[in-house]
Amino acid sequence: IVKLLINSGLRVGELCALDRTDVEISERAGVVEVRSGKGGKSRAVPLNVEARRALVTWLDWRGPYTTSSDREFLLGADALFIGLDGCRLTARGVQYLIKDYGRRANVTIIPHQLRHYFAKSLIDAGANLVEISKLLGHTSINTTSIYTQPGPADLERAVSRLDY
Repeated sequence: IVKLLINSGLRVGELCALDRTDVEISERAGVVEVRSGKGGKSRAVPLNVEARRALVTWLDWRGPYTTSSDREFLLGADALFIGLDGCRLTARGVQYLIKDYGRRANVTIIPHQLRHYFAKSLIDAGANLVEISKLLGHTSINTTSIYTQPGPADLERAVSRLDY
């Protein structure tokens, strides 16, 4: 979940709404289809190698359901991510997991920070605001610019370019 959020910029609700069929992975490419994004919009988000590896590991561990009776029994059978009860993982469940992982690592973190990290990492890697806006599912670049605000290190680098 963390690797997918940090490498795709998905909203928590989008992540929770994913079904297994929304993910396509091959050795060299992958994509996740967001069917129910904010405002009812859909989009395809390409997956980098890190996200693909994490999803393959998860899907291998989770395994397929085998019969129609299994599918009917498991309320989360189609869901990509399920909780211990076999039901689709909820946004609250993801928030709890991320908070718990952060606590274990001695940092305070919420899932939405991973979305900001994704956007800022793309800026740092040379992506432009239009590309990032598309990946995040924003209709306005102004919204995207909020996610890509420079930090102190960015400002220091900018000023250091003036060294004569």
